[in-house]
Amino acid sequence: MTKKLRTLYNWFDIQRDYIIKGHENEWVLIVPFEVLGYFPNQRSAADKADQMGLKVGNFLAQMCITSEQEINGFYNSNIEMVLHND
Repeated sequence: MTKKLRTLYNWFDIQRDYIIKGHENEWVLIVPFEVLGYFPNQRSAADKADQMGLKVGNFLAQMCITSEQEINGFYNSNIEMVLHND
């Protein structure tokens, strides 16, 4: 993850409760310290970024889930990977 993306994600994480309220399970498009909009899926968020001329690495498309859901999803996907590779 680039420094810019890490900064965008950290800002999202700090503002997470405010950003996701009323938008649970949607995707949010973020540029430095600003929410550009909410979308039903990652593809439509990325398409909007492309339409706006945003370059990869200069925006963040993030699913609107709680930090607990994010941690559980990451943990579960890693467990599944380990189980399927044995």
